[in-house]
Amino acid sequence: MGIRGRLIALSIGVAVPLMLVGLVALVGLWRESREQLDLSVEKQAELAAVAFERWVDGQRQPLTTLAVYAAERGERPSEVREDLARVVGTRPNWMDLRVIGAANNNLAVHPETAAPLAPELAEELFAEMRRREAWTAMRDWSSDAEHPVLLIGAPIAGGGAVVARVDGAALSELFKDIGLSSGGVIAVFDTRDRLLYRGATTVPGVGVDVSYTPLFAALNERRTAVVESVSPYDHIERVYGLAHAGATDHVVMVGTS
Repeated sequence: MGIRGRLIALSIGVAVPLMLVGLVALVGLWRESREQLDLSVEKQAELAAVAFERWVDGQRQPLTTLAVYAAERGERPSEVREDLARVVGTRPNWMDLRVIGAANNNLAVHPETAAPLAPELAEELFAEMRRREAWTAMRDWSSDAEHPVLLIGAPIAGGGAVVARVDGAALSELFKDIGLSSGGVIAVFDTRDRLLYRGATTVPGVGVDVSYTPLFAALNERRTAVVESVSPYDHIERVYGLAHAGATDHVVMVGTS
């Protein structure tokens, strides 16, 4: 082998190990950055879940108190209406508030112009309260997909419930401090794994059951989880952090592309 050939062989002998070392270093850096990304979205989901649980609890407390009053004042609806008006006056995101009987009849409502709940919606609300044996939060599926409305109901002893319809924009305000990356999303799923809220982006799949997707398979009974998956809504691949929102039985999800 000539000098030129020896120099080429020497160069290759030096370059290949260096390339391998560089490749190993890059893989190490990728793994480290990916672990940091996974930890970041998991922590964001956990923080958002805590915020959501506290927010729902803050909405639930006056409803539970009103449910006790409604049971005591069932024969004096005028007093109940006064109670409803006072509470709504302190809750700018509450659209209306009502006491309904087991047959979905408005026993008292504020404002008085509020229409009754759709029968299917009331039936689902009562069924969920019976299943949980407690208050519940769900989406008003009769509302406009672009302007979500939440229902939060507290059962009345002896039958019926106190129900507030809450503007979904309150959740956008709640989650505004969650630092999402460009293309990131934040979402809340109800007790049946249906989309309750999805921040920043309107999707036609609101209310669709996505429990079959890898998102919920990863979480299962764990408190938090991280999974990489293609969104069933906008078909973008993201890394998702998921967390159970405590006593609400809801799941909060934060995704970054």
